[in-house]
Amino acid sequence: MLEKYIKAALKETECDVLLKNGKYVNLFDGEVEEGDIAIKDDRVVGVGKGYKGKTEYDIAGMTVIPGLIDGHVHIESSQSTPEEFASMIVPHGTTTIIADPHELANVLGMNGIHYVIEAAKNVPLDIKVQLSSCVPATPFETSGAILNGQDIADNITDKDINGLGEFMAYPSVIGCDPDTLKKLEATHEADKVIDGHAPLLQGDQLNGYLCGGIMTDHESVTVEEMKEKISKGVYTHLRVGSYTRSMELTKAITPWNYRRVILCTDGDFNVGTSSEAGLIELIEEKKETETPKVGNYDDDLLKELEAEEEKNVKPKEEEKKETETPKVDNPDDELLKELEANDKNDDEFLTNEDLDADINDLLN
Repeated sequence: MLEKYIKAALKETECDVLLKNGKYVNLFDGEVEEGDIAIKDDRVVGVGKGYKGKTEYDIAGMTVIPGLIDGHVHIESSQSTPEEFASMIVPHGTTTIIADPHELANVLGMNGIHYVIEAAKNVPLDIKVQLSSCVPATPFETSGAILNGQDIADNITDKDINGLGEFMAYPSVIGCDPDTLKKLEATHEADKVIDGHAPLLQGDQLNGYLCGGIMTDHESVTVEEMKEKISKGVYTHLRVGSYTRSMELTKAITPWNYRRVILCTDGDFNVGTSSEAGLIELIEEKKETETPKVGNYDDDLLKELEAEEEKNVKPKEEEKKETETPKVDNPDDELLKELEANDKNDDEFLTNEDLDADINDLLN
């Protein structure tokens, strides 16, 4: 199997698809580079010149980027089917979504989730389906179905289930509700991810919530809240959708934590105009903020580090000046005077007249 990729990479055989004369964003070094992109089956086997493809596309003037990932979305919020949803967002560059169909599950239970799983198999979009965790979201709702702890345990091991959907009922987590704990423990046993939903949860309550194994959150309201969640290992989302636009939270991003930040839409009624392009919009807006660039420490941080270094160096220099320790290449004044005096004496002893007299004495 590997041989065909190796031979295509070495240009010994044709690749399947060749993208020619374009640029591409290299996420490994943060550079925009030029070069043809050679593709064999579903993988890039090489970049550069000299490749031949069975199918070739001239993309001069275009820039290739990796497909965008929507980290949390409810397809049904768009009031469209998975097939129609895919047809509207893929042209805008989104190639993967993490989908939690809990609105369908609230009405149809597992039948609604299975519908999305089956529909996802027929679209040019990678749909990672989460098993809805809170059906209904609260015990006060009137829903068409209920998914209890045993239902989660019976279905979470399904190979088509990516993980457990957003756990909205955070009071039941920190309250150690037995059925809630059964859902969480079953997911841990299946070794799958658990998405979170915990607006304004901080301090001890956040600690307790995270001990349930929740890994993500898309509900931060304030910058300080988002910073705390990131500091405790949570992958946090920035949202642009019909419900929330959280661009002000970019102030929480630093060069040290940006890898804990994910883009998502959550849900959008206007997907026809594609707010999945909202991901592009979010990225463009993000460029205009003072958020540090990926892989490049911002100027403010650099200035701060230089100031700190200067502050630490200056006291040491002052302390060094106050000591009486002779400097290596700078003898003290008394020693210098003594050496100069010796040099002067030596010069007087070694005059030419003295040398001539000494020589005459020796010859006579």
